[in-house]
Amino acid sequence: MDKQSIGLRVTILFGWVIGILLPMYSYRQLSPSYRDAFDWIFQTHASHVLMHTFLYVVLAWLIASFLPRSVCRSRQMFLYVLSGIALIAAAQEMIQMISAQANFGSDEIFDVFVDLNGGLLGTLLYRKFNISSE
Repeated sequence: MDKQSIGLRVTILFGWVIGILLPMYSYRQLSPSYRDAFDWIFQTHASHVLMHTFLYVVLAWLIASFLPRSVCRSRQMFLYVLSGIALIAAAQEMIQMISAQANFGSDEIFDVFVDLNGGLLGTLLYRKFNISSE
């Protein structure tokens, strides 16, 4: 793998993590069209769960793609990826609580649980499509 390919993958991973960590709902007041789009995406509890799942499936795939093949073939892969997912999910919830001046509660625990499930799904998909195809 060449340096340009690695640089692109690092940029994508870094951008994805920053996108997850930014409190996107706080930008609702900047633009009526952004507010409408944001509200449309997150109008139901199911769409909120699906969006969290999608974000963390992709994040898990990106994290797994940086692990050495020897790790990806072992159970350690799940430990590494899900540890990264847990750290980022917890950081996301803390940033959201600080920016919204909210208290820790069951909604934050639920979101982290959904994020971990998305991470597990992403790890399983990565393993299925990248390890079993060798």
